[in-house]
Amino acid sequence: MIKPNFKAIAPAVASLVIGASLLAPTVFANTTATSAYSGTSQTNPKASTCSVYSNKIAKLAETTADNQAKLDAKRADQLSKTNNNRADNDKKLADNRLSADQKRAQALAKLQGKNATDAQKAAIAVFQAAVDKAVADRRAAIDAAITAYRTALDQALAGRKTNVDQVTADYKTAVQAAYTKALADCQANVAKKTVKTNLNAALKAARQKFNADRQGINKFQGIISPLAKTRQQAVSAAESAFKTAVNTARTALMAAFPKKK
Repeated sequence: MIKPNFKAIAPAVASLVIGASLLAPTVFANTTATSAYSGTSQTNPKASTCSVYSNKIAKLAETTADNQAKLDAKRADQLSKTNNNRADNDKKLADNRLSADQKRAQALAKLQGKNATDAQKAAIAVFQAAVDKAVADRRAAIDAAITAYRTALDQALAGRKTNVDQVTADYKTAVQAAYTKALADCQANVAKKTVKTNLNAALKAARQKFNADRQGINKFQGIISPLAKTRQQAVSAAESAFKTAVNTARTALMAAFPKKK
C-alpha cells in the first residue's frame, strides 16, 4: 500500500507560518536617534529637526503595509501548494486502492474458478466477506487518521499565525509610539539629548520584547511532530488489525482446502 507523502507538505506548511521576521519593521528596529538632529534649515531649524520623526512615522506605516501585502501573497501561495500536495496524496492513495481492489478481485476469480465443492465455495464466500471488511475497516481508520491530522495541523497553524500577527502588531505599535513620543518631545522643546536617549531606549525595549514574544510562539516542528506521531500510531494500528483479520480469514479458508496426500 502506498502511503500519502505527508513529509512533502512540511516545507509548504512551514512557510505558511512565517511572518514575524517579514512583518517586523526592522528598518525602525535598527534605527537609533543619532542622526535625528542633523541637517537643520536656516529658515525653520526646529521644524526641520522634528520632521525627522514625523517622516519616520509615515515611513513605518508605508513599510508595514508593503510587508503585510507581501506576506499575505506568500501565505496564499503556500496554502495553495499545501492544498495541491494534499490533493496529490489523496489521488495516489485512491489509485493505489483501486489497483489493490483489481488484484484482489483477480485472485478471488482464480480461486473460484477451481473445481470447488459446495463447502469450499461457501468458505471462499466467507473469506471474501472477511477480507472486504478488513479492507474497509483499514481504509476507514486511515482516512480518519489523515483527516484528524490535517484538521489538528490546520488549527494549530492558524493559532500560531494569530500569535505571530499579534506579536508583530504589538511591535509595530511600540515602535510607532516611540517615534510619536519623540516627535511630541521635540515639538515641546525637550532637550535633544534626552529625546534621542529616550527614543533609543524605547526602540531597544520594543526589539527585546518582540524577540522574547516571538521565542514564546510554538515552533513548527513542535507543532507537527506530536500530530504526525499520533497519525502514524493510528495508521500502524489499522495495518496491524488488517493483517490479523486477513490471516485469520486465510487460515479458515485453507482449512477448507486440505492438501492432497
